[in-house]
Amino acid sequence: MTEPTPAATVAEVVCPLDDRSVWLEARQTGLGASDMPIIMGLSPWSTPLELWCRKVGLEGQQQETGAMKWGSILEGPILEQYGKESGHDVRPGAFMWRSKQHPWAMMSPDGWHVDDGAIVEVKTTLYDDGWEDGPPEHYIAQVQHQLFVTGAPYAVVACLFLARRDFGFWRVDPDPRWFRRIETSGALFWELVQTETPPDSMVDDSAGTMATAYQVGSFDDKSEILLPPESLGWDNRITEASAERKVLDGEINGLKNKIREHLGRNEARKGLLATGDHWRFTKNNRLIRGKA
Repeated sequence: MTEPTPAATVAEVVCPLDDRSVWLEARQTGLGASDMPIIMGLSPWSTPLELWCRKVGLEGQQQETGAMKWGSILEGPILEQYGKESGHDVRPGAFMWRSKQHPWAMMSPDGWHVDDGAIVEVKTTLYDDGWEDGPPEHYIAQVQHQLFVTGAPYAVVACLFLARRDFGFWRVDPDPRWFRRIETSGALFWELVQTETPPDSMVDDSAGTMATAYQVGSFDDKSEILLPPESLGWDNRITEASAERKVLDGEINGLKNKIREHLGRNEARKGLLATGDHWRFTKNNRLIRGKA
């Protein structure tokens, strides 16, 4: 094996990762780490209902987007660079693993530390918004799920920020509070998959939050409906707003880069505004705005 092995009492190998078709088929037999933020209602990209439809076969597997494709291509170089900067001997993941205690829980690691068995999760993103204090919550849910499955001592999220041409990494320790949420939410969702029951309303009691709350109609009804005339305006505005957001995101990132240039690489330095507010770097080299 090219990677550390979780304790035999904790997890078992499901399949190698070098055959994508086998891996995709195996994913249908449980819930992977990328599924957990969706189930908890934390994912910006998918909903619990969409995931349920994929798991029960009402929809095909999620198609690989350009961002997903390039994320996979850059995974190896990012792992290599992380190893150089961290000093750890890092190997790419070679197997999908399944929890023995919770057979619905699975994970496919991007990489491992050879020396201490920590998991490495690789991310690629355009901007650093939402990373001011470390990885966003949906990524934390993902790596906590990986720790839940394998019993690894900790995980590391290594991320390449394309717009800044910058790189950072963060340690994530196992958290029993997350484990309780994962166990509760995952077991409930997998039961809905096995019984082919749409997720009407999933409540994570341990967190006291609603993971999803919407009604699901009949999937046998394949009829078409005509949206009201004003829906054309809605659709046009969505297209316009999406284009505007891209422009604004680019403008914001450019202005932030101007502030970064003035601050230099001094993490302790603050850039003061005339109002008394300031800009500064966090310990993870993210730029944030502070109040006076």
